[in-house]
Amino acid sequence: MATPLVAGPKVPPPRGTETVLLVEGDQALRQLARQILEDHGYAVIEALSGLPALEQAKAYAGPIHLVLTDVVMPGMGGRELAERLSADRTAVSPVSPRRAPRSRGNPTRSPRSA
Repeated sequence: MATPLVAGPKVPPPRGTETVLLVEGDQALRQLARQILEDHGYAVIEALSGLPALEQAKAYAGPIHLVLTDVVMPGMGGRELAERLSADRTAVSPVSPRRAPRSRGNPTRSPRSA
């Protein structure tokens, strides 16, 4: 016979304290990501694309701990942005989400996993 589960004290999830530079051209996605990050305690600086992100990073006096950026953006892509920010700020850790292309036969699988 299985032992019933007993709920223990509710422990709040850990909260972030770092600053994130969020760079995303899609307004709805950017707002969603900002809300999630702020709800978990992170300070968020947001920009639409690479050049405004560089300007905001230069104007921000505090540390930027993480850069969450799209890969393909007008003017400057995420990779170039990460390289330029890393040259200016030693504590920046860039993260670029990737959108895998979909294969024609199966819209849920990328060609590499097919």
